[in-house]
Amino acid sequence: MARPTKYHTPEEKIAANRAKSKKHYESHQKSINKKRRKTYAKSHPSSSSLGTCFGESPSLAVPKAQSASENWFELVTRTQARLQKLTGNDHVKFVDDLYSSFIKTNNKEPIHQVTIALDKMQTNMYKYQDKILNLDGMTTRYHTTEALTKVVCNLIQWVEEVFCYAIIGVAEVMERYSERKFEFQGAQSDESAVQ
Repeated sequence: MARPTKYHTPEEKIAANRAKSKKHYESHQKSINKKRRKTYAKSHPSSSSLGTCFGESPSLAVPKAQSASENWFELVTRTQARLQKLTGNDHVKFVDDLYSSFIKTNNKEPIHQVTIALDKMQTNMYKYQDKILNLDGMTTRYHTTEALTKVVCNLIQWVEEVFCYAIIGVAEVMERYSERKFEFQGAQSDESAVQ
């Protein structure tokens, strides 16, 4: 004799499978998510230096520290390290290299990608700054975060200026550069200006 039918309609069978899957997921949620993060990390390798500097990864999660303020400040420190990795700690040279790359290739996409990445960084810095201010007040951590936020904003301004003129055309960018009208050129040290 055959086993009696448990589900009489396809909808009942689908509902039962969903319930079974949900129950399994709830009991194994941590291990499933851990496997998913590993699979995602393997399938999304960074294709450029921007990916390694700004790509989201599980290692960028809020670290475990003693206080919430320390957690947020740790993210500020990581952001500073990513900024240094991206720019080589010389922002003027970094923007100058973007200009040179654009002149050689006539491709404004790398400048656009840097603008997008820096914009994300700026958004995060504003969030970190607000959280630290709310948790600690006007402390050294807050002032350090504020200073880094200003650096990021300044860098975005320089890159966006080059990008805006790149949209117009190569001739406009070259003319403005040769006349030293870009803001980043005014920030060059005497040694950089001589070169």
